[in-house]
Amino acid sequence: MTLNFSIEYRTEWGQSVEVELCFLSAEGKTHWQRILLETEDGLVWKGLCTLRARGKQFRYTYIITEEAAVSRREWDVVPRLFPADDARTYFFVDHWRDVPKASYCYTDAFKVANGLDRMPSASVALFPRTFLFRIQAPWLEQGERVALIGDQPSLGNWDVERALPMIQSNHGEWLLSISGDGLRLPFQYKYIIVGKDRSVKWEEGPNRLSPSADQLLLAGGRWVVALSDGVIRLESPRWKVAGLVVPLFSLRSEGSQGVGDFGDLKEMADWAALAGMHAIQLLPIYDTTQGRSSTDSYPYNAISVHALHPIYADLRQLPLQDKDKLASFQKKWQKLNALQALDYVEVIKMKEEYLHLLYEEQEQNVSENAGYQTFAEENAEWLQPYCVFCHLRDTFGTPQFSKWKKLSTYNRSAVTKYIDSHSAEVGYYAFVQYLLHLQLSEAADYAHRRRVFIKGDLPIGISPCSVEAWHEPHLFNMDMVAGAPPDDFSRTGQNWGFPTYDWERMAADGYLWWKQRLGGMAQYFSAYRIDHILGFFRIWSIPKGSETALLGQFSPALPMSIGEIESYGLPFYEDLFVPDAKQPNLYHPRISVIGEDAWCRLPKFEQDAFIRLYEDFFFRRHNDFWASQAMKKLPALIEASNMLVCGEDLGMVPACVGPVMKQLGILSLEIQAMPKAYGVTFAQLHENPYRSVDTIFTHDMPTLRLWWKENQERTQSYYNNVLEHDGKAPEEPSGWLCEEIIAHHLNSPSMLCLISLQDWLSIDEDLRNPNLEEERINVPANPKNYWRYRMHLLISKLLNANVLNERLKVLVERSERA
Repeated sequence: MTLNFSIEYRTEWGQSVEVELCFLSAEGKTHWQRILLETEDGLVWKGLCTLRARGKQFRYTYIITEEAAVSRREWDVVPRLFPADDARTYFFVDHWRDVPKASYCYTDAFKVANGLDRMPSASVALFPRTFLFRIQAPWLEQGERVALIGDQPSLGNWDVERALPMIQSNHGEWLLSISGDGLRLPFQYKYIIVGKDRSVKWEEGPNRLSPSADQLLLAGGRWVVALSDGVIRLESPRWKVAGLVVPLFSLRSEGSQGVGDFGDLKEMADWAALAGMHAIQLLPIYDTTQGRSSTDSYPYNAISVHALHPIYADLRQLPLQDKDKLASFQKKWQKLNALQALDYVEVIKMKEEYLHLLYEEQEQNVSENAGYQTFAEENAEWLQPYCVFCHLRDTFGTPQFSKWKKLSTYNRSAVTKYIDSHSAEVGYYAFVQYLLHLQLSEAADYAHRRRVFIKGDLPIGISPCSVEAWHEPHLFNMDMVAGAPPDDFSRTGQNWGFPTYDWERMAADGYLWWKQRLGGMAQYFSAYRIDHILGFFRIWSIPKGSETALLGQFSPALPMSIGEIESYGLPFYEDLFVPDAKQPNLYHPRISVIGEDAWCRLPKFEQDAFIRLYEDFFFRRHNDFWASQAMKKLPALIEASNMLVCGEDLGMVPACVGPVMKQLGILSLEIQAMPKAYGVTFAQLHENPYRSVDTIFTHDMPTLRLWWKENQERTQSYYNNVLEHDGKAPEEPSGWLCEEIIAHHLNSPSMLCLISLQDWLSIDEDLRNPNLEEERINVPANPKNYWRYRMHLLISKLLNANVLNERLKVLVERSERA
């Protein structure tokens, strides 16, 4: 087969354009190779190569290299995919593909919400001499299709009645192949959209022009001319979605076993669909089992970034063969399910006991199960260390691996021997993970059939007592911990206790650790929230062992010399600054020192000088530097999957964060009561950026009704100035007032409007929880917070709440989010 490539790309000095070519076999194997293109003018790059097909299909993409290193890749979510035929000559006339303006239309979230995720991959037949057209138009309404029309009889002669219909693929791309026999080159053409009622929309801009005969040098034989035309030239509509936010552990059904589970998630998807919603956002669902105490209820302190939490196993789907024991367990879980809040300790104890019995019954059959064997093989890289970690934890009674004798430091050969000598016991943990994988996969698939996608949560840190800290300590700074500087949540900051990342080590293998992590999430989730996205720009790094976060510093950073400090007209005072962790002769201003005695003792002119230095350091000095750091890391996360990416960008936000997120298409988080504009009490919802998630409050904040009662002065201002109501604000918001507030948020321009379950229920005064405090999920200032909120009613009651469901559906439809 002969391949001819041609693309326009204006390179800079030292840059080259190359093609990455990949052959795909029927067995799923891949064979990669690169083809270097040449140019005469630095704009048009061409290449020709003859080779034998190494598979049934091939795909390719363009890259920019400098000194053999890849410096830029084109957007490759929609692959250029072709059948491989050794007897053909291929001509590829291409344009560089940047991230499209409507990149969200190619995400799994968009596909699920619009029922496009089950569309089969399209293919078109090739003629002996073929022109193959490809155009992207993923946002069409139901019944619309793309057609091609041109200036020759075989192209319809500009008659829309004779336009050539195209075939849609599962990537939002439309394909058409026509015979090249009889076509005069060059020809003009355009793409049109034909509606269900035969109405026609023409793409904007000038007519498209095919290459000339001189450019292609077509001869006899079998050939394909592929015209990949990018995105159709029409404005994409603003896709908007409503959804709910609820921790998985908070769900409650008749059959729950004291905690929400993967079976309950299916019922919740039923309710979301009934109310016109298309999204369910969860907190992290990964295994946090360390001491089996209430502190393990904290979902952001997982022992593995891959392993699902055994507490979410739906035991209803896993009946024991011993009916007497099954009946005994059913009595236990009914009692636990009747509790007002989650009893984490008793629930995990009961579920683990049950799962151990189940494993004893099924051990022999499971080891011979083809599905289990495939799961174990495909996930061996994380699953084997996890299983050994769990067995060592349970053997030694602690997740502190410093006490694990010969295995206190991970050693691959020692772990392999350990697995061989404890295969039955270690196999239990793999068995449980397999069951959890099946149940969550089924729940996600069930939700997708209801056009509801699941949004996951990507925690910023890993536990110091985790598989990763034991298995891959070289990827982390184990002597520093991550946290957050003082803010509205905590005056002393937050010390999360997570080791910080060694980004240089992670970059060395192309951020493979992150790509594998995101690949695992993409099995179940169609969107995800990056917890504390600011950590990818810089993290608040605290010396290990510190009780608070006050002595932390941003990392990476550009610390100041004493001379630079003195250039502000301020003598160097040790109690105003913190030495840099890596360069102790350079300094950071203490973040919370303003207002303290050390600052108050300064004369006025020195206080003013320190404030100038402080504002320069934290709000101006690092903008370009931190933006460059994020641009090294975040693209790797985005490219690892087709999930819709959202960022939690709250707190002390550098000015560079917004532009970087906008450039990468990452949705920001917008909370009206936490405006990002300086000096503003409440944000204007109509000013929300389109690429954003609007919510009323997060799990770290009070619910709407709790917030209303917390500060009377603030509530009064909100009532009069935001809601524009006269008079005194009521002590507690009525159902209609909560409905009005939710309607305001739904009508914002934000792409996603995701509201907590508690706030959705606040609309109905008969259904909402009369005990406001029971609805609180987390208190960030309390590091030992017990995460135990559960719904006060059953999901089945929501499914039968016809009045509420109709009100919600109308609200969603009126906001054009249905």
